[in-house]
Amino acid sequence: MLARLRALIRRGHEIKDPVIRVYDLEIDTTARIVKRAGQAIHLTPREFALLQFLAFHRGKVVTRSMIWEHLYDEHDENTSNVVDVISAICATRSTKISSCR
Repeated sequence: MLARLRALIRRGHEIKDPVIRVYDLEIDTTARIVKRAGQAIHLTPREFALLQFLAFHRGKVVTRSMIWEHLYDEHDENTSNVVDVISAICATRSTKISSCR
C-alpha cells in the first residue's frame, strides 16, 4: 500500500473533476454517489471502488493484479477467483445499472 501511495505521488496523480462521466453514468468520487440517467444506484463500498477504478481506466486493459491492488490491501488473502467474483459483480450490477434507464 505504501509503495502504491508513493507511485501515485510520484506521478502527480490527481482527479481534477470529482465526477467521472461515462455516457449517462455519473460517478461522484467525493460524495460516493453513482447515477445513471439521473437515477441513483446503490452500491457497496467495494462495488463503488471497482466501478470507479474501471471508469477511470476506461479504454485500457486492466490486469487481475491491478484490480486486486485497487480493491484489497496487503492483509487480505489473495484468492485465485477474484476476477471471477468481480465478473459476477459486474454482471449483476450491469443488470442493475441497465434497469435504471
